[in-house]
Amino acid sequence: FLQDLQTAKQSIVISTQRVKYRYMPRLVAVLKDLHRNGIEVIIDLKEEGNNETDLINDGIDIACNDNLTIPCAIIDKIIVWYGNINWSYL
Repeated sequence: FLQDLQTAKQSIVISTQRVKYRYMPRLVAVLKDLHRNGIEVIIDLKEEGNNETDLINDGIDIACNDNLTIPCAIIDKIIVWYGNINWSYL
Protein backbone atom coordinates (compact mmCIF):
# COMPACT_ATOMS: atom_id res chain seq x y z
CA PHE A 1 0.00 0.00 0.00
CA LEU A 2 2.75 2.45 0.93
CA GLN A 3 4.57 1.67 -2.30
CA ASP A 4 1.40 2.44 -4.28
CA LEU A 5 0.97 5.71 -2.37
CA GLN A 6 4.52 6.77 -3.12
CA THR A 7 3.96 6.28 -6.86
CA ALA A 8 1.01 8.72 -6.86
CA LYS A 9 1.30 11.46 -9.46
CA GLN A 10 -1.96 13.42 -8.98
CA SER A 11 -4.26 12.45 -6.15
CA ILE A 12 -4.98 10.21 -3.20
CA VAL A 13 -8.45 9.83 -1.71
CA ILE A 14 -8.77 7.83 1.50
CA SER A 15 -12.05 6.84 3.10
CA THR A 16 -11.66 5.58 6.66
CA GLN A 17 -13.38 5.51 10.02
CA ARG A 18 -10.85 7.78 11.80
CA VAL A 19 -7.22 8.87 11.85
CA LYS A 20 -5.20 7.96 14.93
CA TYR A 21 -1.54 8.99 14.77
CA ARG A 22 -0.28 6.45 17.25
CA TYR A 23 -1.54 3.62 15.06
CA MET A 24 -0.40 5.00 11.72
CA PRO A 25 2.43 7.52 12.10
CA ARG A 26 4.26 6.30 9.00
CA LEU A 27 1.14 6.62 6.83
CA VAL A 28 0.47 10.15 8.08
CA ALA A 29 4.09 11.15 7.42
CA VAL A 30 3.93 9.74 3.87
CA LEU A 31 0.64 11.57 3.15
CA LYS A 32 2.07 14.86 4.43
CA ASP A 33 5.20 14.44 2.27
CA LEU A 34 3.14 13.62 -0.81
CA HIS A 35 0.96 16.67 -0.24
CA ARG A 36 4.04 18.90 0.13
CA ASN A 37 5.22 17.52 -3.23
CA GLY A 38 2.03 18.63 -4.98
CA ILE A 39 -0.13 15.50 -4.72
CA GLU A 40 -3.76 16.23 -3.81
CA VAL A 41 -4.63 14.32 -0.62
CA ILE A 42 -8.25 14.01 0.53
CA ILE A 43 -9.35 12.04 3.58
CA ASP A 44 -13.01 11.25 4.22
CA LEU A 45 -13.68 10.26 7.83
CA LYS A 46 -16.63 8.69 9.57
CA GLU A 47 -15.60 9.99 13.01
CA GLU A 48 -14.05 13.35 13.86
CA GLY A 49 -11.86 14.14 16.83
CA ASN A 50 -8.73 12.08 16.22
CA ASN A 51 -5.93 14.50 15.24
CA GLU A 52 -7.35 15.57 11.90
CA THR A 53 -6.61 19.21 12.84
CA ASP A 54 -2.90 18.56 12.27
CA LEU A 55 -3.63 17.22 8.80
CA ILE A 56 -5.84 20.22 8.00
CA ASN A 57 -3.07 22.57 9.17
CA ASP A 58 -0.73 20.82 6.72
CA GLY A 59 -3.18 21.53 3.89
CA ILE A 60 -4.75 18.09 3.58
CA ASP A 61 -8.47 18.17 2.79
CA ILE A 62 -10.59 16.46 5.45
CA ALA A 63 -14.31 15.77 5.23
CA CYS A 64 -16.54 14.03 7.75
CA ASN A 65 -19.44 11.82 6.71
CA ASP A 66 -21.14 9.75 9.39
CA ASN A 67 -22.75 7.61 6.66
CA LEU A 68 -19.38 6.37 5.44
CA THR A 69 -19.46 2.59 5.05
CA ILE A 70 -16.64 1.35 2.80
CA PRO A 71 -13.03 1.94 3.80
CA CYS A 72 -10.88 2.43 0.72
CA ALA A 73 -8.05 4.35 -0.88
CA ILE A 74 -8.01 5.55 -4.50
CA ILE A 75 -4.68 6.55 -6.00
CA ASP A 76 -4.62 8.61 -9.21
CA LYS A 77 -8.16 7.40 -10.01
CA ILE A 78 -6.57 4.12 -11.13
CA ILE A 79 -5.41 2.08 -8.13
CA VAL A 80 -8.05 1.08 -5.57
CA TRP A 81 -7.45 -0.51 -2.20
CA TYR A 82 -10.66 -1.38 -0.37
CA GLY A 83 -11.87 -3.22 2.65
CA ASN A 84 -10.43 -3.24 6.12
CA ILE A 85 -6.84 -2.06 5.66
CA ASN A 86 -4.90 -2.52 8.90
CA TRP A 87 -3.24 0.91 9.04
CA SER A 88 -1.24 0.03 12.17
CA TYR A 89 1.11 -2.22 10.16
CA LEU A 90 2.09 0.53 7.72
